[in-house]
Amino acid sequence: MSERHINYKFKSKSKFDSIKIFGDSIALPDLKLKIAEQASLGAGSENELFIFDAQTGQEYTNAKQYFSYNTSVLVERRNVVRQKDIIVNV
Repeated sequence: MSERHINYKFKSKSKFDSIKIFGDSIALPDLKLKIAEQASLGAGSENELFIFDAQTGQEYTNAKQYFSYNTSVLVERRNVVRQKDIIVNV
C-alpha cells in the first residue's frame, strides 16, 4: 500500500503540511490529535483545534466525520477558556 496523506494548513500559515495516515480514512478526533502531535502542541495544551473544509470554509464538528486520504483541510487554533468553580459563602 502506498503512503496516504491528509493535507492541512493552519489559517495563519501560507503553506500546507501533510500527515501520514494508515488506511483509507481518519476520524476527526484522530486527525486533530495527529495534527497537534506533528505541530508540537502537546497534550494538555491551552489550545483547541478546529478543522474546516479547505475549499468551502465549512467547519467540521461531527466527531464521527471521516476524512479520505488526499483531503485538504484548514486548521484554526483557539485558546480554551476553562471555567473555575466559584464558591460563595452565604
